[in-house]
Amino acid sequence: MSTASINQLATKLAFRNLQSQPWHQLQRLELSYGLSDCQIAQILNVCGPLRVVSVMQASFWYRSLAALERHAQTLEGLRVYDGDMSSWMGQWILVTFPKLTHLKLGRVFAHEIVTGRGAEEARKHRVAEDIEDDIFYRQQEVEQDEDEMVDELNEIMVRFAASRDLQRVKPWVCLNLIQLTLFISFPTVASSQWDEQVFQQISKLDRLESLNLGQSVHIRDHSLHGGFYTRGLDLRIQSGLTLLAPLKNLVTLKFSGTQQELDEQDLMWIMDQWSTLKEMSRDLHYKKGKREALLRLVEARSIEPLVQAFEFEDENGEGEEELRSLKWVAPEDDEDRTPNRLAFKSLQCRPWQQLQQLYLSDNLSDSQVAQILDACGPLRIVTVKEASFWYRSLAALEKHSQTLEELRVFHGDLRSWMCQWIMASFPKLTCLKLGSVFAHEMVVGDGAEKARADQLAQDARDDISYRELEIRSGDDEMVDELNEIMARFAASRDLQRVKPWVCLNLVRLTMFIAFPSGQEATDWDKQVFQQISKLRHLEHLNFGQSVFFCEDRIHSGIRVRSLQLKIQFGLTLLAPIRNMVTLKFVGASARQQLDEQDLRWILDQWPNLKELNHGLHNDLHVRFELEKLIEERGVRLRRENYVYGYESD
Repeated sequence: MSTASINQLATKLAFRNLQSQPWHQLQRLELSYGLSDCQIAQILNVCGPLRVVSVMQASFWYRSLAALERHAQTLEGLRVYDGDMSSWMGQWILVTFPKLTHLKLGRVFAHEIVTGRGAEEARKHRVAEDIEDDIFYRQQEVEQDEDEMVDELNEIMVRFAASRDLQRVKPWVCLNLIQLTLFISFPTVASSQWDEQVFQQISKLDRLESLNLGQSVHIRDHSLHGGFYTRGLDLRIQSGLTLLAPLKNLVTLKFSGTQQELDEQDLMWIMDQWSTLKEMSRDLHYKKGKREALLRLVEARSIEPLVQAFEFEDENGEGEEELRSLKWVAPEDDEDRTPNRLAFKSLQCRPWQQLQQLYLSDNLSDSQVAQILDACGPLRIVTVKEASFWYRSLAALEKHSQTLEELRVFHGDLRSWMCQWIMASFPKLTCLKLGSVFAHEMVVGDGAEKARADQLAQDARDDISYRELEIRSGDDEMVDELNEIMARFAASRDLQRVKPWVCLNLVRLTMFIAFPSGQEATDWDKQVFQQISKLRHLEHLNFGQSVFFCEDRIHSGIRVRSLQLKIQFGLTLLAPIRNMVTLKFVGASARQQLDEQDLRWILDQWPNLKELNHGLHNDLHVRFELEKLIEERGVRLRRENYVYGYESD
């Protein structure tokens, strides 16, 4: 196992195996969505020396930081998005991890990095506020009545408190950084001497190629705890910009949301100093006229001006002219929906017709997803991750059926029949990643029609509860619209026939196909193999079980199994596919029972095969013999790991 990705839904499975999995072989770790500080620390402590760690929307506090320190001499890549990480922790990381080449953090207050007038006082003020916050969090631990855990936390807190020097600032040690993302927050009243000291720190990173000083959407306000409004690093010569002269290879420079006021001299220095520059944020000046004049100089040098994902229309209507790709991540808590409010306010006025790629994530409702999809022009790529995807979204997605090339829908409310509908409706798809589809949606005969009828009845019962939520909202027009969409899709579900797949250009397919587990080789398996066999361009097939298919059962209570790669089940029907490179079937229900004849057919049929899962057979002796055969052919044997959702391409 070289990579593991663990999120809240996978936690039970993951922690049950913390002692038994070969964690010391792990090199990359991705932790996300709802993991506690204690859980993150447990995972980091059980791992061997890590090279890459990513923590996204999970709690990252004292325990996590202490556990991360174990990896200080090996860690090359670190990404910590929001969570509970305090500003001083960002500076501590910068002075502790010498091997880092890629670092992405949130916000560090400038007073953590500089010395001199006001900085020491600001650090003292910050320590006092941190102590107040710490008391609150510690009280929560005390209420859980786990004295040993509280004692451990106290010890860690005391150690870190002793390391925070209020008079001096340690120099950064990560001098091999190639990519740095860090919003450095200054009080608007701070002198340019603070900027100069920060420039001096950054100037030591002479291998830097990508520098992102922009403000993250997760930074919820623009103020220090002391009440001062803040700004970003001032990229002007008068503030010390020329101190960055030791940096020679900068390719990307981002500073969205940092309130710049560059003039032509500042911009020309940047472009002359970094002739390698290919991308730069476009908000060079807060005034539209000056910004547009500077942008003409940027474009004359063939440098691409970048648009921040959340640079929506401002109150004066001064928006950007083009947007090609949008990543829309909603905040987790209900109290702060500022990005959403800005975003939906601008749905009607932004030039969404130019958009080609769309990424929607976290807490967006079915109605909101549909609104966004409806506002867009013809899309090429859509990803919906941990957001609701139901009838309205599906109807809105249909308008992109003739242009959509890549679609990824990670759980949400996507129904089994919706997966089959997508396969039969989107002819241009080359990459498709969905959840689970029951085999009875794809076959005829042997009870499939009855299974579809039972499923339709069950869906109708489930739909009633969803529809009641709409009725309670009191918006009759919205309810009528939903009823109309539901009726249209219900009419399209033919219980007697199955539409063939039209996405015949697929190169990548991820989809768990669920069969009743008691069912031996039947005509169902052969029909599914026949459907897949038409995907002659297929190179990557993953019919592994997603962790989000939690119940492992059809609604009637029958346990399920996956498609079986056995000759007796119809494996040889895949002969028209010639270029298979990756074949995956992760998950308990996707486990195979291959014999040597089945495996030899796979290896002979697909000489380009580079990667195959190791869950080939339940019997350890049989599996060992099959794995030896795989290794003889030079095919990489992929250990089953904790990539519970779907891996990136």
